[in-house]
Amino acid sequence: MSRNESAAPGTGWTKVMAIAASIGLIAALTACGGEKKAKEEQSKQQQTQQPSVIDQELKKQFQMYKELQQYEQEQQKKLEKAEKEAQKKEKESSKKSGENSKGSGGGEGDENE
Repeated sequence: MSRNESAAPGTGWTKVMAIAASIGLIAALTACGGEKKAKEEQSKQQQTQQPSVIDQELKKQFQMYKELQQYEQEQQKKLEKAEKEAQKKEKESSKKSGENSKGSGGGEGDENE
C-alpha cells in the first residue's frame, strides 16, 4: 500500500503542475489578446477624435466650394442690378428722345409755316 500511496501523490503533483501550466498559458494568451484589444480600441478612439488627413482635405475642398458658390451668387446679383440700371437709363433716354422729337417736330412744322 505504501507504493500506491507514494505513487498517487506523484501523479497528483504532475496533474496539478499540468493544470497550473495550462492556466498560466491561458492567462498569458488572454493577457496578450486583451492588450491587443486595448490597443485597437485606443487607436480607434484616437482616429475618431482626430480627423484624418483625407477628412481635413475634404472639409477644405467643401469650404472652397461653398465660397465659390457664394461668390458666383454675388456676381450674379451685381450683374442683374447693372442690367436693371441699364434698362432704367434706356427707358429714361427713350422718354427724353420721344419728348424731344415730338416737341421739336411740332416746332419745326410751325416754323416752316
